[in-house]
Amino acid sequence: MGLRKLKEYPKPLQMRVLKSEPDESSKFPDWMLIILMIALAAGYVFKATQNDKEETLEEFVERVKETKNKVREKYILGNTTDKQIGDFKKIANIDIRNYLWTIDNYFIRHTKRHKEISLKDYMRLYRTINNYDSLKYATKQKQGIVKIELYKTYERINILILEIRRSEIYITTMFKRKFKQTSAHK
Repeated sequence: MGLRKLKEYPKPLQMRVLKSEPDESSKFPDWMLIILMIALAAGYVFKATQNDKEETLEEFVERVKETKNKVREKYILGNTTDKQIGDFKKIANIDIRNYLWTIDNYFIRHTKRHKEISLKDYMRLYRTINNYDSLKYATKQKQGIVKIELYKTYERINILILEIRRSEIYITTMFKRKFKQTSAHK
């Protein structure tokens, strides 16, 4: 068996390089470029402010339940109160001054699997975090993240699990337990 002859290809095309500058009539004047850049920037600012309208908690919950957006979206419920600051200091030895109460779309999706949780329960979040019955240091902790259990009794006991990190108090889950009537509640 003999050697195969290499196939010969034609010479590749070569790029042509312009030797002369384009004439001045085809260039944009500098002032036109500046006006164009300002107009583009104004368009971006307008679009950004147009999307920043205030959304109510009810609108946020309904929108998140209907969409499957994978990007984390936060909803700020409010600032911490003096009572909360004192209680968290006693229970977990954490100063939560200037912290924000927040929920996100993952919280909504996680809790929507629980059939007993309704829109009414989401709307009670403000009242629950401001008028809770008790706080408890959670038994299961993650490294670097403090978890607190918050209890509030309505027709059932609502329990919120909170994670405190990065100057925010995230409500990570919410569930209900049946209220066991004791002799003290009769």
